[in-house]
Amino acid sequence: GCNTFQNNQCSGNQIDTPPQYEASRWWTPHRKDDDYLPSSQDYYRLVGHANIQYSADLQSATVTINALHRNSSGNIVFKYLFDGVAQPSNSKQFTSAYTGILNAQVLTSDGAQLQLEPIDFAWNAPSVATRPGDYRNGQKGAIVEFF
Repeated sequence: GCNTFQNNQCSGNQIDTPPQYEASRWWTPHRKDDDYLPSSQDYYRLVGHANIQYSADLQSATVTINALHRNSSGNIVFKYLFDGVAQPSNSKQFTSAYTGILNAQVLTSDGAQLQLEPIDFAWNAPSVATRPGDYRNGQKGAIVEFF
């Protein structure tokens, strides 16, 4: 079996990763390494993800990019790009008037860059039409084929 993550597992109600595993975050190969893959981007020194906080009516949202650089000295300056437009703030607000797929990127002063997964907002999804008949609020007829 695979023992790669054998020591870093949940135990009981403990769900936080112990501090001694922090160095494991940066195991991605460097661009100059033989086993580097372009899809790894600059993960060896820059990681991040986007968080989307929607309004109650799902008609607006705030996208916040949470990025972390391996150099924690505070000398690294982050720049956040939303659809190619740079800004110093890691957050930007959008409304349902924005119907595109959002491209988000992080650039740092030492040249690291991270292209995040494209963001498709909830308001871009097509409406689910109500069907006539006895579907019991989605409880009946939801599974068309199980096997």
